[in-house]
Amino acid sequence: MLIPGFVISTLTFPGVIVHEMAHQLFCRLSKVAVLDVCYFRVGNPSGYVVHEPPKKLGKIFL
Repeated sequence: MLIPGFVISTLTFPGVIVHEMAHQLFCRLSKVAVLDVCYFRVGNPSGYVVHEPPKKLGKIFL
């Protein structure tokens, strides 16, 4: 049985929002500039955070 992508997106949106908020939080804590944020949308990807490239190796892992 194949489940359409929009159904999966709709059912998993709370997790996507928390996931993207965590990305944004760790960018701010490590002082990496956040350029754009989308917490949820129907499509691929469901959410994203665009940020500047981290300058230190430790910040990349956060």
